[in-house]
Amino acid sequence: MMSCEYKHINLEYLEEVSGGDPETKKQLIDVFFEQIDSIKVSLENALTANDTDNLRKIAHLAKSTTKVMGVDDVSGMMLNFEERLKTHPADTDCKYFVEYFVNHIGEAIEELKVEYAKL
Repeated sequence: MMSCEYKHINLEYLEEVSGGDPETKKQLIDVFFEQIDSIKVSLENALTANDTDNLRKIAHLAKSTTKVMGVDDVSGMMLNFEERLKTHPADTDCKYFVEYFVNHIGEAIEELKVEYAKL
């Protein structure tokens, strides 16, 4: 029932890892917010530096971090980004993937803020 409540997040995994405990959910969401800010800055800096090795590492972190909060579209895109950087770094449109992350993570963050306020 919770998975239909939001368009950009699926809270089933959060529910599972928190055991349904509201305080644990809050802590996990707080950590997510802190990590996302750092990931955004790191992605943008690595893009500016054209550092594909670092972009791949950050994409991996972004994939894992967004997966925990059920931001499946962004997590899937970061998986794609990470894999492309492993196999075809010179042919990967890094700017596209970084912009996708920056543009789409905001919607998920807004939904998580709503969920957080309910806890």
